[in-house]
Amino acid sequence: MLLDSLEMRFNSYDISRDTLYVSKCICLITPMGFAHACRRVLEQLHQAVTSPQPPPLPLESYVYNVLYEVPLPPAGRSLKFLGVYGPVVCQRPSTAELPLFDFPLQEVFELLGVENVLQLFTCALLEIQILLYSQHYQRLMTVAESITALMFPFQWQHVYVPILPASLLHFLDAPVPYLMGLHSNGQDDRTKLELPQEANLCFVDIDNHFIELPEDLPQFPNKLEFIQEISEVLLAFGVSSEANPQCSEGLGKLRGFRSGDMASDKRNGNLAGSPLNSYLLRENQTIARLQALVKRTGVSLEKLEVSLSDIKHTNKDSKVHCDEEELKKHQLNIHVREVFANRFTQMFSDYEVFVIQPSQDKEAWFSNRDQMQNFDKASFLSDQPEPYLPFLSRFLETQMFASFIDSKILCHDDEDKEHTLRVFDSRVDKIRMLNVRTPTLRTSMYQKCTNIDEAIEMRLYKIDHTALHPHLLDMKIGQGRYEPGFFPRLQSDVLSSGPTSNKWAKRSAPAQWRRKDRQKQHTEHLYMDNDQREKYIQEARNLGTTLRQPKLSDLSPSVIAQTNWKFVEGLLKECRNKTKRMLVEKMGREAVELGHGEVSITGVEENTLIASLCDLLERIWSHGLQVKQGKSALWSHLLHYQESKEKRDATPAGLSPPERRKSDAGCAMPPLKVSLIQDMRHIQNISEIKTDVGKARAWVRLSMEKKLLSRHLKQLLSDHELTKKLYKRYAFLRCDDEKEQFLYHLLSFNAVDYFCFTNVFTTIMIPYHVVIIPSKKLGGSMFTANPWVCVSGELAETGVLQVPKNTLEITFEVNQYISTHLHILAYYSRFTIYYDLRGSLTLLLCGEYGLVWALEQVFQHGFKSPRLFKNVFIWDFLEKAQVYFESTEQSQMTQDENWQMRVRHFCHFMRAINTTPRNIGKDGKFQMLVCLGARDHLLHHWIALLAECPITAQMYEDMALLKDHSLVNSLIRVLQTLQEFNITLEASLVKGIGI
Repeated sequence: MLLDSLEMRFNSYDISRDTLYVSKCICLITPMGFAHACRRVLEQLHQAVTSPQPPPLPLESYVYNVLYEVPLPPAGRSLKFLGVYGPVVCQRPSTAELPLFDFPLQEVFELLGVENVLQLFTCALLEIQILLYSQHYQRLMTVAESITALMFPFQWQHVYVPILPASLLHFLDAPVPYLMGLHSNGQDDRTKLELPQEANLCFVDIDNHFIELPEDLPQFPNKLEFIQEISEVLLAFGVSSEANPQCSEGLGKLRGFRSGDMASDKRNGNLAGSPLNSYLLRENQTIARLQALVKRTGVSLEKLEVSLSDIKHTNKDSKVHCDEEELKKHQLNIHVREVFANRFTQMFSDYEVFVIQPSQDKEAWFSNRDQMQNFDKASFLSDQPEPYLPFLSRFLETQMFASFIDSKILCHDDEDKEHTLRVFDSRVDKIRMLNVRTPTLRTSMYQKCTNIDEAIEMRLYKIDHTALHPHLLDMKIGQGRYEPGFFPRLQSDVLSSGPTSNKWAKRSAPAQWRRKDRQKQHTEHLYMDNDQREKYIQEARNLGTTLRQPKLSDLSPSVIAQTNWKFVEGLLKECRNKTKRMLVEKMGREAVELGHGEVSITGVEENTLIASLCDLLERIWSHGLQVKQGKSALWSHLLHYQESKEKRDATPAGLSPPERRKSDAGCAMPPLKVSLIQDMRHIQNISEIKTDVGKARAWVRLSMEKKLLSRHLKQLLSDHELTKKLYKRYAFLRCDDEKEQFLYHLLSFNAVDYFCFTNVFTTIMIPYHVVIIPSKKLGGSMFTANPWVCVSGELAETGVLQVPKNTLEITFEVNQYISTHLHILAYYSRFTIYYDLRGSLTLLLCGEYGLVWALEQVFQHGFKSPRLFKNVFIWDFLEKAQVYFESTEQSQMTQDENWQMRVRHFCHFMRAINTTPRNIGKDGKFQMLVCLGARDHLLHHWIALLAECPITAQMYEDMALLKDHSLVNSLIRVLQTLQEFNITLEASLVKGIGI
């Protein structure tokens, strides 16, 4: 149990039971992340304390030197300053280089391997919850920092806690994207961890080189070629492309403290050196393994081979201010980061043309930014190679991409751009210049990084500035006394103020510049003007006084509930925005079907939005769980409800008295019962879906397609006792007001038609039942007809299925279909079967769901909306068609004899009905025309005429059934079956017309 294993951490220190590792902690806070330089300083301070010999100067001198006499190097410059025992070198990338990164990527690849690193990288880009797990704190930090650095030019926008304190373990319950690191005690394995939610979680066991991925994770574009390119770079530097436990353990041993120069852990992501050298040619213990990997992957290293004599000669001519191994790792960082950056530069080389600049002012844009569409995603995706679409369609919906586009919109020129955007745009401009002949050509061919050598600078060969050396301070006698093994209490009087007489005293201008730079960065981070920034900073300060980080003694349910209230509000806001976005997209798509505009790849985009809705539902159902059961919290809740419902139905109290049997009023079958449990059973019976997460998503899709999602979830949450049993008090599902708003937002999906289940599960076999109800006159189970059934859709059709004699019910399976017109054809099949059973002919023609009603649905489908204050009937359309046909006959246009015969019959029947002395109305005239056409077996001829008539194109939408040739042909084939029967009409149907 995770919480049980961590109970000891919540208690305070007990001298009789606990081990005190350190009594003091020294922390360096710097304006930028110079992790390598800070580590060197701290290592040398530690050595000074543990060494039997005192340092050359009091420790106050070195601390004073770092505080006041070591400046921040400008962009593109290097700096050297002295520590206790040796020099420390740090450098700052120029404005044209990748941002500063000071952690070793080599260690990450050796711990996880290229394949796992790329999968973790994909999860981070899609803003999936990521939990790192290791018993080494430094590994948690290294992996987290490396993954976020490789995202250039994008930045992680959500919760980022590389080392999660024990007092904040309840943050794992947060239903938002996060990247967190959890410390392991080395005894608990993966199976003992009970995490709040796993349906959308990426779990990374760093020490065991293992990664668990969420389901339905799309592949990064050109994944295999990308892995191959990274592997070539790693092998060139003597690093295995697979996870290697021995290498990772070796890294830990190298970090032991040593005297002299104190070997550092060699970390700096942008330090540069000589051209790419093949250090793997040295004699070392891994050469045999690397050669085997080279042969297996087919990597050619001939271009990279440099003799050791050349390397030594180069280093002799140009003195490098760091050792060879450190330089090698600096270069490896540069090469790997450039390969990753090149992928995004290639994929988004023309992103600027799809940015939608806002038309309103800045304040209006800020207030409505969540609802604004700032990027033409559909057009951008339509230009991408098809293999890219599953990943890109999801990536374009992330917050990091939205923030990237926002920053692009906010900048007006290069000076306003933040550093990452400016560097990325310069690389994009360079690609466009190289590909000027085909600027919009998109290709799925993999293009390797070609600008690695240009990224290598020579700053380590020439130090731009050397800081003032540490020196004696004006201290009283007796101060700064050295005691081996103890870090002394530093003298605050000599460290409280900076120098007043040396050349570093006049630092007011740089200090003001740094303050201005920090304010500018903070403003760009918040995307707000000065007034808005001050307002939100003040709110943040006030919030900090009321919502402080909970202490170990304050972790009461009320404090946790207060902390999680922001999560509840965030979930509700996300639900509101997501439903609105999906409705706008769907309504826009329906407008396209009506002829307004053009759209493409709608299936991919719609599927992405629905998948993100499924992820949101999983996060809502995972929030505040009492005990986690299974990887899908939603499906687990559904199973509990199903079990509870079946138990209640099985008890005597749950049995209701049987209802009185009602007499059969007709042959119409009762509608299927709408049931949450029934839809669950449909999903459970699908053998292709094997995981709980997959079943939950299939159930959501089925409910959306049936327009029952809100109704089903409301029924699920109506069992308050079950909800209280499964969820804590602060959970989203136990907040009544927010829950009602959430269901209300989901109810809006009933306004549009989704086929998200049908479109995805196209190969699933679904059973269909056809029940034949014979005439009572023939005695229950007997009939003399030879009925048949044919079910057809846009994907396939069953063909003719014969119904055996004396069989009242047959079951047959067909592939899932996609058709909005199947119900119309089904009515004709039903009419044919019933007529073959010699039922009441008048009811079959003019009764409920009869032939007249079915044909009326055909002609009403896609019929253009009537104008204001005027009703347009189907008979009006038929009369206009009659006028057209008569004018065509008079003009003696060349047509075949069959066509002329059909036209004459149609016009003759229309004139006879219109000239009848009885007032029967336009609907009555349409009914008479259908009945007479069925009697004389002319309906299928008339349908063919009307489908080709130009009047149809004027009075029907493009999506109308009459304008779909395949559906018209299917309808004609159904109507042709009426030729097998002789139909005699009652006098009430003919109304005295003598035709």
